[in-house]
Amino acid sequence: MFHLRPFIITVTSLLIATMIGVLVIIPAIRDIRTLNERIHTQRKALEILYQRGQNIRTSSTEYENVKKDIPLITSSFLTLGDELEFITALEAAASTVGMQQVINLDTSQHLTSEGSPAESQSRRVLLRLDLEGSFSQLLLYVRELEAMHPYVNILSIYATHASRSTLSNTFSPDERTVPPAPLLKISLTAATYWRPSR
Repeated sequence: MFHLRPFIITVTSLLIATMIGVLVIIPAIRDIRTLNERIHTQRKALEILYQRGQNIRTSSTEYENVKKDIPLITSSFLTLGDELEFITALEAAASTVGMQQVINLDTSQHLTSEGSPAESQSRRVLLRLDLEGSFSQLLLYVRELEAMHPYVNILSIYATHASRSTLSNTFSPDERTVPPAPLLKISLTAATYWRPSR
């Protein structure tokens, strides 16, 4: 019986330790892991909020830097409904440099972002100009386009040799006159930016 007593104490101690482990330690470890996951999730959420705060500060700073240029940017847009003024300015530019032109402008194009009404958004409208003139006239015309108040972004210029009969047949060659520069047929594609009328 004497030998049994240490054995019973050992077995009882092991049973009590196992019960403490199962009832106290394992749930505590689960709670610690759950708490660790929550802390990790909250840390990521706080990092995202911090990054958004930094983005807001950066955006505010950039806006303040650009704020003075807003009138210039606004004036670069054409207003829907004022197409006649723009076409008149294009015709004046062509007549100033002595070129003939055909204007293709369709402001009814719907090139806006999806999900928003076309009437309430600014839009990009393609402009195609078919011109006839010399290369030097083309350079002067492009300079006139660049000097215009609204922004006209030239996307492409294609030039081919034009026959003399397309413009006029007033050239009479003799020994004292210098022949005019070769005529070109030019197709110029540009992007214009339009905002809705107020």
